[in-house]
Amino acid sequence: MKRMRNRRGLLPYIAVAAVCLAMVGCGEDADDKDKTRSTEIGVVVKTFQNEPIYETLTLPGNVEAIEDTTLSAEVAGQLASLAV
Repeated sequence: MKRMRNRRGLLPYIAVAAVCLAMVGCGEDADDKDKTRSTEIGVVVKTFQNEPIYETLTLPGNVEAIEDTTLSAEVAGQLASLAV
């Protein structure tokens, strides 16, 4: 039980130390900001146009109907054309 009390007594000190280190590490000088902002980067500007997007997906496989239907002519003869 004594060990547990010692650890609990150190917890506030550890928390304060962590907060102080975080505050010191997060601060930036004004000189540092000016140095990083003076770096130049080349930028290319392009105008975009709307174009349709075509996506195709080719997969191997077989297509099979759920039901089979038999077609037959009611009149004898040849079919010259079929307008669809």
